[in-house]
Amino acid sequence: MTMVSFGLGLGEDIAYYRIDYQIQDIFVASAISQFAYMTGMTLSELLFGLPVMFILFFLALHFGVHTTDLPTIICTTLLIWGTMSSLGFFLSTHMSHARNVRQIISFVTVLMAVMPPVFYRWNKYLTYAIPTTQSSLIIQHAMGFHTPKD
Repeated sequence: MTMVSFGLGLGEDIAYYRIDYQIQDIFVASAISQFAYMTGMTLSELLFGLPVMFILFFLALHFGVHTTDLPTIICTTLLIWGTMSSLGFFLSTHMSHARNVRQIISFVTVLMAVMPPVFYRWNKYLTYAIPTTQSSLIIQHAMGFHTPKD
């Protein structure tokens, strides 16, 4: 849920920079490559999440996650962060007014982070379409928690 929030929160920042500050026009006109711009923006958003990620990492170790499962947990976390950052970039490019950005990003954050575990029993096949469901199941399995058989 943390990586979903930080990844999609990037969309708010980018839309704000594009619409209010119009600084994205400067980056597009400069010699900075698209990859460097996107990487810099995503890493700057991840910087805010590092304290939380360190706390969660040490809590996972404290509650008995084996060190052999840490690469799976870290890779899955980074993959979901990258996916949600890409979705944040996508959503921010299609926003025409800054007033709509926060509502749309908040709705998508709830859809991606809160809905799958809440409604898993209700309609599990619908929640399988949401990418955070699979990452949650992978991390739960790596941590030794019970995961559904389906």
